[in-house]
Amino acid sequence: MALPRAALALAMLAPLLAGCFGGLFGEARTEWAFEATQLDLMPGLGHTGKGVTIAVLDTGANRGHPALAHLFDGDRANGEVIGFQDFVNGRNGFANAYDDVGHGSHVLGILGASGSSLGDKLVYAGVDLQGGAPEALYLVAKVCPAPTEQNPKGSCDTSAVTEAVKWAASQKAQVISLSLGSDAAPFPNSLLDDQGNALQDAINAAIDAGIVVVASAGNAGPDNTDVLVPSSIPGVLSVGAINKDLQVWDGSSRGDDAGNACQTIPILGTRGRCDPDKKPELVAPGVEILSSWTGETYAKATGTSQACPFVASTVALLLEGRPVLKDRAGVERVKEVLVQTAKHVAGQATPHDRAAGYGIVQAAAALEAYRPA
Repeated sequence: MALPRAALALAMLAPLLAGCFGGLFGEARTEWAFEATQLDLMPGLGHTGKGVTIAVLDTGANRGHPALAHLFDGDRANGEVIGFQDFVNGRNGFANAYDDVGHGSHVLGILGASGSSLGDKLVYAGVDLQGGAPEALYLVAKVCPAPTEQNPKGSCDTSAVTEAVKWAASQKAQVISLSLGSDAAPFPNSLLDDQGNALQDAINAAIDAGIVVVASAGNAGPDNTDVLVPSSIPGVLSVGAINKDLQVWDGSSRGDDAGNACQTIPILGTRGRCDPDKKPELVAPGVEILSSWTGETYAKATGTSQACPFVASTVALLLEGRPVLKDRAGVERVKEVLVQTAKHVAGQATPHDRAAGYGIVQAAAALEAYRPA
């Protein structure tokens, strides 16, 4: 069965000029989201992502946005985009970084934004974005094009995502953030075409090398059959979305626990999804999240695309100041800690819920519990 071209995990995207948000002391960032994940506590604990390399494979990066300016100032000490590769139009290189869609810049803002200019705060109602890992190093790959008449959803080509994963691994990424997905039948139970197998192989090779891969669960809930590819790959951290009430967003894709039941078969070994790899593993804020957009504007967006960078930020903060992970066992240790310290969503099934996963990611609790293998 052919793997459909991957589509951005977007839903209910509602760009708004930040100037429409209210008075001078308007919303600085989506504060409840950082409180719910404990990311608001991490700077006080001395963790800002410094020195950790995160790859963001998306629609690119808006180097002209004031909330992202520090990532393009040539100073690695305060966070920096250290590589830009364009797998769509071939406009490679740091100086050519761009985003003709806005989605990638929105994700990057949740991860790495660090304030805005005084003039921007005045014009945009006091917006002052602060991302989860503002001092991390970023590799940005453009893998998804702008929508066209022939491709109205701006769907990403699977081969571009595959090559970007390989590129990120070659550039020593420690975390790969994938706010995209395909509704193909989940790995590893489907017969995939060569592109699908190549993507799976590239991601598994990255995990084997000690890279933590985080991906959106998808926006097909609540009646979907499973999370999207590539978040369905066992070693990947699949992330669903919650709202301000800390309940699973209705559109967040559900996992298929029943169809992928963990079982041990003589000689063949373990099959299906076993802890901590049941899908999704975690949920994070993904409803009306404020972040950077095209030009110098801001937008609120909803979807598991927005939830993914909250978890990617948390992983980067765990790895900060630690030895670089060397293999899949190290990645699994990170997953185990995130799962064990997650906060249960009210009413969720335990230990795993097909909507809420193991719970809401908790950055400070995970930091306290994490001991590298």
